[in-house]
Amino acid sequence: SHVTAKTDTETIVKQMTGEYGISDDLRPLHRRARNQANEFEHFEIEHVSRDGDSRVDNLIDEVLE
Repeated sequence: SHVTAKTDTETIVKQMTGEYGISDDLRPLHRRARNQANEFEHFEIEHVSRDGDSRVDNLIDEVLE
């Protein structure tokens, strides 16, 4: 199967693609994320802008309340 993950956090994209290193405390989570990504026939991760996406901002506000 083909999976495309989209995130507004560029750091996560760069960590998952190996452009950025991973701090020791995040290594277990990174390993888990990579292992899960490897379960798919094709996995890609993309950075997307959140600019002006009030729907996303509203959902985040609801979770943080």
